[in-house]
Amino acid sequence: MGKKKTQIPICGPLIRGGPSELVREFKFDHTKEYVDECHLCYLARLN
Repeated sequence: MGKKKTQIPICGPLIRGGPSELVREFKFDHTKEYVDECHLCYLARLN
């Protein structure tokens, strides 16, 4: 059926701490310009 959250690498960090945890865990360079947390999350998932 659907994927378990352990199979989707972004779900764990997002559940634990939102976009900021996603950035910390994947070491995304968040110093680049972004508009809001949704935009930050989108950019982090592209990297």
